[in-house]
Amino acid sequence: MSVLRRLVLLAIPYGARTLFAPSVAGDLEATFELRISDPGAGEPERFALIIAGGRCQVRRGAIVDAAAGVTVGAADLVRMVLRLVGWPELLANGRLELSGNPFVALRFPAAFRLPASANPRLAQIPSWARSRRTKRSARSAATS
Repeated sequence: MSVLRRLVLLAIPYGARTLFAPSVAGDLEATFELRISDPGAGEPERFALIIAGGRCQVRRGAIVDAAAGVTVGAADLVRMVLRLVGWPELLANGRLELSGNPFVALRFPAAFRLPASANPRLAQIPSWARSRRTKRSARSAATS
């Protein structure tokens, strides 16, 4: 299992509660099964995201009666959270899958503030310029 995937799996309980937007979720009362896939690892890791009363609870493990399911790779989940890619693009490319009740499934991205499109300003920054190490090196060179 990759280091990134391990970190994502450890961060999901805290991250899901942090990203959850009660004002956007409104009256939504549903359970989602979040599946973090890994092409080389076989079965995805599963989390139950239970939304009720304007709150989000997260439990590790599969849930039988989920209203909707969301399957995404760890790297793509990180890209969405960082606003480097929008969920519709991942959906169109088959890298994000929504299943179950379509009306509930389509409320998932908004309830967790996942962007519909990439932030164009982030997309214009070359990948080498986003690195902390490169920025620090550039700053050091500028102050020398």
